[in-house]
Amino acid sequence: MGWLDKAKQALDQAVAAGKEALGSETGSAAPSEPPTEAALAAWAAGVEADAHAMFPDDTDKAWTVERVWSHANYGLVTARPSASIGYDLVTFAYRPDTTTPQGTYVPDGAGWALLSGRDDHLPRSIPG
Repeated sequence: MGWLDKAKQALDQAVAAGKEALGSETGSAAPSEPPTEAALAAWAAGVEADAHAMFPDDTDKAWTVERVWSHANYGLVTARPSASIGYDLVTFAYRPDTTTPQGTYVPDGAGWALLSGRDDHLPRSIPG
């Protein structure tokens, strides 16, 4: 195996490791089933830890769940930080087959705009 083949193999391994670390494969299909009530409850219970992971500069904030719902087969947990992080509300989006948020949404008019996402199939906006 030449140096170019070794470099390509190392790059492929790094990309695969990055996708695994993110909790989903970029380009994977959108969820085909809605989340279960148990999954929604688990995500709501763990939203503060997820918020601290997603917003590492604001780990001193407590988070209060405001709403638990679903849209386009993603589970959504809307939470309010104890002090503003630049947004007074954030909605965390979960795939039914993962345990960590795949994206975050922030208020935008009457709905929500995608702030960050790990999943190519997350809607760019969702109704309020």
